[in-house]
Amino acid sequence: MKKWILTVLLTSLIVVSGCGAVQNQKTEGGNQQTVAEQEKNQETEQPKVNLEDIVYTPIDESKYEGMELEMIKLVNLHAKYVNERDHNNFKQIRQSPDVNLPNYKVMNFEILEFSNMKKTQGYVSVNMTYVGFESKVVESGIRNFFIAQNKETKKWFVKDVD
Repeated sequence: MKKWILTVLLTSLIVVSGCGAVQNQKTEGGNQQTVAEQEKNQETEQPKVNLEDIVYTPIDESKYEGMELEMIKLVNLHAKYVNERDHNNFKQIRQSPDVNLPNYKVMNFEILEFSNMKKTQGYVSVNMTYVGFESKVVESGIRNFFIAQNKETKKWFVKDVD
């Protein structure tokens, strides 16, 4: 008799704990996740940003001089033209009729370093914070602007961004 009662109790315990586990799962797109996993995923999702609310904070040009100043001016103009969707002026600072505006809005740039500086060219590396048009999520990444001076006009331009 004791064995029978013990067996019934253990079976009941297993059934009850199994049912509880099923209740703590939700199906989302065919994937089962526990409530705790879903709450964790929701915490890590970034809120969507309204693209109209983004305002670029320019780099303070008063901190630079000479060639570095010319480079910073172009980085600021790059952000301005990208955010304003000004394709004509964007092409002018790039000196290329084939270049397209990127699909993001710039929030800010943080200068990381100037490198490979020569008389008429150099690189400025920045950490760019931006919001993609499709994702509408704040992201950041390192961009390297290759900036050069036109030999004929002596005007500075953005040769490439990677």
